[in-house]
Amino acid sequence: MKIKSCVYCGKLHKNKRFCSIGCRNKWYSENKKGEDNHNYKERIKKRCLFCNKEFEVLPSRNKRKFCCTTCFSNYNKTERVGKKNPMWGKTHKKESIEKWRESRKNGKGFACKDETKKLMSIKAKVFVKELWKNPEYKERQLMLQRIGQELKPNIPEIKLIKIIKENKFPFKYVGDGKFWIPSQPISFNPDFINVQEKLIIELFGDYWHNLDKSKIRDKKRLEAYTKFGYKTLIIWEYELKEIIGVINKIKEFIIEDAH
Repeated sequence: MKIKSCVYCGKLHKNKRFCSIGCRNKWYSENKKGEDNHNYKERIKKRCLFCNKEFEVLPSRNKRKFCCTTCFSNYNKTERVGKKNPMWGKTHKKESIEKWRESRKNGKGFACKDETKKLMSIKAKVFVKELWKNPEYKERQLMLQRIGQELKPNIPEIKLIKIIKENKFPFKYVGDGKFWIPSQPISFNPDFINVQEKLIIELFGDYWHNLDKSKIRDKKRLEAYTKFGYKTLIIWEYELKEIIGVINKIKEFIIEDAH
């Protein structure tokens, strides 16, 4: 999937035209108003039964009688009380009442049999497993999980953020899931990025990134970055003990790219 810029806000993403539903709605509200919208239909003018206020509805909602939910509830409180209520004097069948009582013995609502519950849980597990086999679904879910966790920079990342800000290096922290590089079977989220110059800084922890599994994953990570034209600088956690060395390393990285 190619990385594109959002039509509304200009943010880089890998969707079709917009980076989010919010940007899509804002763009349509500004550029596709009224008759300019391809889904536009002429409204029908009606009068509210309660307040007599004029309001407009779509042809598909022609049966609507009230301008808002407040008028609807007020009408019911005043005009559909006692014998005026169409349900006045009507009761449920005894068979229905007995069924509800039996269903509520094991808890609230309609309780299923144990066999039905087991069958439903098995079907649900199989369905979810099949969904996760789809790489696009898996990638999307992992991205949403990371965004939903509201990840904050860890201690080493905070130190590097401070170094970058103090020296005014042209890098932005995106390690909280704000920016992703698409790849198969999973996309990668860099720590720091300069989109204009296509530069990435990755901060590797001394323990996790020295594991065999992490080394294989990091190799795929660097390949994905290179595929999209990004140059990557790796800074290890132990290097942060010498701040001057880290500053010089980032400066050399920027100068090399300029040449």
